[in-house]
Amino acid sequence: MSHSSTPDTIITVTIIEITNILVFLRKENMNMSQFLIGDEVKLVYNITVQDTYTDPTTPAIIVLRPNGSKTTFTIADPEMTKLDVGKYEIDIDVTLAGEWIVLWSGDAPAQGVQESRFYAKQSAAS
Repeated sequence: MSHSSTPDTIITVTIIEITNILVFLRKENMNMSQFLIGDEVKLVYNITVQDTYTDPTTPAIIVLRPNGSKTTFTIADPEMTKLDVGKYEIDIDVTLAGEWIVLWSGDAPAQGVQESRFYAKQSAAS
């Protein structure tokens, strides 16, 4: 996963829920997490500037699906939720097998970009 931001901005991403199974992963350990088609992946973004949770002016999340289609979500979309100052989440319904790419972006005062990836496959029981 790549991470770029202004020197004072730290963006962390944690997968906190996959359907009904709670999983806590730090972004450093998310080496291509695997899920099944039909899972719901919930990504939580915690944005801090100088150790203080901070909102970007216009947060956005781009989801690139394995078939190449992409959707940009903003706080106005029901899939993206503001939990608190500097804390956002998005629910992603896993509908296709392959690599999924999720890109968080925010502008001042909490400017930064964070890319996350996960892989989905068909269940062997299907």
